[in-house]
Amino acid sequence: MALPPFPCDVCSKRFKYYGKLVIHKRSHTGERRLQCHLCRKRFMQRIGLQLHQRTHTGEKPCTSDVCQKWFTQKSHVKGHKINHTGVKAYKCKVCKKVFAYMGILKEHQGIHSREKPYKCSKCLRAFTWLKLLRLHQKKHPEATSQ
Repeated sequence: MALPPFPCDVCSKRFKYYGKLVIHKRSHTGERRLQCHLCRKRFMQRIGLQLHQRTHTGEKPCTSDVCQKWFTQKSHVKGHKINHTGVKAYKCKVCKKVFAYMGILKEHQGIHSREKPYKCSKCLRAFTWLKLLRLHQKKHPEATSQ
């Protein structure tokens, strides 16, 4: 089987279509050409903007077949279903605390490492958790949207 014809010159990932390569390259440059007209948040792809706009319209077309809770996208339903299983498959190697989601474990590990990867672009304060950064940013006169 032949390799897809369009390689990324940064990471060598290959794509079947040139358009997909163009979109992928934005992940390296950080370019976000599409902007929400309501909150000015920017996106790399049209689908990201479309899904984001549901936060403004309140549209929630996807539902959990377990509890009938509604969500803005299918991936959120999939992640939510873990709540019904009670499974916590991700364990902290330092304190042995367990988590249902890898992302929450990674944020938790910041407590042990004392890393603060989330930096405010306005005042350069740093935070262990993204939630804390976003809360902090609301205190600046002109709220930022990242």
